Amino acid sequence: MNQTSIPPLRVRIQQVSLWQSVVAAYAVQHTRKLRKDQTFLNLTHVQEHHMVSGTNHLAAQCEANNSVETHTFIPEPKENSTEAEFGAYFSSLFFQKAMTATDANSAAKDAYKLCEELAARWGKKFRRYSDADDCGWAYCLEEYLKFKKQYKGVKKYNDWMKNGELNFGVIDYKIPNNAKVAIIGDWGTGMQDGEYLLEMILKHHQPDVIIHLGDIYYAGTPEECDANFYDIFQRLFTKYKQIPVFTIPGNHDYYSFAYGYYQMVAKLNTGLKSKGINATQEASYFCLRTEDNGWQFLGMDTGYCDGGPLSARFPKDGPFLHPNEPKWHQDKLDNFNGASILLSHHQLFSGNAEVNGLTGTFGSIPYLNKNLVDFFRPYFGNKVAGWFWGHEHNQVKYQNNLFGLPIGRLVGASAYEEPESGTPYKQTFPEVPFSTDPCAMLDSENEFFNHGFAIIDFSQRSHPTDAVTTQYFQYPSWGKTAPNPIPQKTCFMWSEPLALQPQTKGKEVQFGQHIHLNLELGNAFVGPEVEHFEISREEYLPTVRTNPVVLKISDASNSSNVIQDGDTIYLTTQEPKVGKYSHLGAWDGITTHEIYYYMYSQAHDKNMRWKIKKVIPTPNDPTIHENEAVYIFSEKFSGKYLCPYLSIINEKISTYTYLTVSDKVNSNWFIQIQ
Repeated sequence: MNQTSIPPLRVRIQQVSLWQSVVAAYAVQHTRKLRKDQTFLNLTHVQEHHMVSGTNHLAAQCEANNSVETHTFIPEPKENSTEAEFGAYFSSLFFQKAMTATDANSAAKDAYKLCEELAARWGKKFRRYSDADDCGWAYCLEEYLKFKKQYKGVKKYNDWMKNGELNFGVIDYKIPNNAKVAIIGDWGTGMQDGEYLLEMILKHHQPDVIIHLGDIYYAGTPEECDANFYDIFQRLFTKYKQIPVFTIPGNHDYYSFAYGYYQMVAKLNTGLKSKGINATQEASYFCLRTEDNGWQFLGMDTGYCDGGPLSARFPKDGPFLHPNEPKWHQDKLDNFNGASILLSHHQLFSGNAEVNGLTGTFGSIPYLNKNLVDFFRPYFGNKVAGWFWGHEHNQVKYQNNLFGLPIGRLVGASAYEEPESGTPYKQTFPEVPFSTDPCAMLDSENEFFNHGFAIIDFSQRSHPTDAVTTQYFQYPSWGKTAPNPIPQKTCFMWSEPLALQPQTKGKEVQFGQHIHLNLELGNAFVGPEVEHFEISREEYLPTVRTNPVVLKISDASNSSNVIQDGDTIYLTTQEPKVGKYSHLGAWDGITTHEIYYYMYSQAHDKNMRWKIKKVIPTPNDPTIHENEAVYIFSEKFSGKYLCPYLSIINEKISTYTYLTVSDKVNSNWFIQIQ
């Protein structure tokens, strides 16, 4: 731990991350050979190696251009080009050969021939990247192709349906009733300050279990999983009591198809077997329960659907789960009488980072993983007390009860060095508001935000399902230089109870009432109209915003009857500005169906009729209740949901999110009576 440790450059493009992995692995071997010793080294110790810095330059170009295919070749350098530009050029040439190779043997021969050509062309400017009798770049190409050949691009996944039954993935080990569980996220960097953070957790907080929320960098290769995760734990367990450790995979763990992850997980807790503890984790998802069955952790695998070649800079939709995994989680939630804590690598929602890209189905709701929330929301409050995730390298306290979830927390800053320039606390999406608690933001040190973690304490319970206490801490980030003296304590941030919040039925909704129409139970509503004129037609377009407008919900006879599942409704805005143009209707548009307020007439009646349907049918109670999830369908365009629409014209995003109808975007709406 006395080596210079430099934060690695992380990108979210699978092929580039794997290329970074093989280059860094070569650099570690090369550095050890030059030093003629076996000093512990990992990728953080070789960031200034010429091949690594050059590859980082290439990786940054790919990330900036959001592509590995269209980033273009790094242009040939000039005599006065920087070392990074030379390195990026050389790395690009061999990376492109690795990407396009169809035969490993011929590709390797071509690579060594290219080495000779580059050596003749550039002399020492190229030879500095190679041993006298070997070309490091050609070696890296061979290693990259070995990964492709060995795993054939097929991700490993231990499917419960192929391993017997639904108890597969349930951990035999039970958490002691008075235990403390530490939660860390995005920790697998190998950085020295990350290792010290772990040591401070073991030394001062003495948890009984540690759970990691995923990501071992660059690409979760077997070597990286050992050096940046397993080996560090084993070193520290020679100084402190060995405890069970569990981890779910992130996107980086799948960049080498998760084989390194699975090899590591299989041996992670084997040292406990001699003590009579079976804490084996069989799958990339797990169920871990307390001895009294009052609480359970359900770790899910969101990395499986985000470990491919697509960049996360402009994602499509937030990742869901392997097709067979939802049924497994459903079984654990339906058949457990206690409280559950959900764990994932990827966010359920974010106030800062884009979860769904513009090209995704849910691009008009960029801050919410619609696939995850639709599946798990029926359990929020009654079964699920909270959810912890990583992926973003920050620690965030969100406002409670967003999207129906009692508590959702981001714990993804346990080791990755997040620069201040990254503005991780910028409120990009006001629909997902941060807490106003001033103690809930990480401090910054050496131009980087501090690292963070959580401790869940089960010891204060009188009954199995009583609330547990969660405390959040931070530890100084070192950046490139270890401080002197090294900090020997963690700093408390905030504490909060975590408990079930049983949901009760809201008031019955009646025709004639004034309402707010909330989107997905976040901080978004049908909002103020925007006046818009086209030729001789007057239109008022409703928007989706954080400030709601009052709508009146009616039927054709203006009754005050209770609204039932499947009823036809009319929605009229109460904004004075629109006058008689107040009825919400759906119309044919040029590129999409348009939603705007217009004057009622019999000729336009069908445009203005909507059908309200419960998301979860309740045959014994067909009445629509306040804050109950409903779909609103257009009767003009059968089978199409009322939903947000983000207009993009000539690649320019519109100022507002409008409304449309779609058969794909199944928005959940919640009526709030005024």
